[in-house]
Amino acid sequence: MFTVSSAVQGLRHRVNLSAIIMVSGMLAFSQGCVSSKKYNTLLDEQDTCLTKNQQLNQHFRQIKTEKLQLQESVNRLNAENELLGTKLVVRTTGAVVMHSLYEELVDELETEIAGGKIAVKEMKS
Repeated sequence: MFTVSSAVQGLRHRVNLSAIIMVSGMLAFSQGCVSSKKYNTLLDEQDTCLTKNQQLNQHFRQIKTEKLQLQESVNRLNAENELLGTKLVVRTTGAVVMHSLYEELVDELETEIAGGKIAVKEMKS
């Protein structure tokens, strides 16, 4: 039997269902779409990020180039250091030989002086 109260309840049920569908649709629409202001803001952020990325890539390339130059300098200095080390060994060996020869000559001279073979005169200027 159809009564006014059952009609009101049916209407109330349809209104509640319609309201729920409408609110759900609005929520879905609001989360699925963005405003043009938000979109433009995100585009600006993207441009900023791309610019920053390009700057960082350029800085990375500069640092990489500088690293290669420094490595070349290290290699050159290591080679120079090795050469100087070799020269030092040669000169040290030469100095040891010369010092040994000097000591031998001094010993011979002192032996000759002591044996009377050579007379030493003091020189006055």
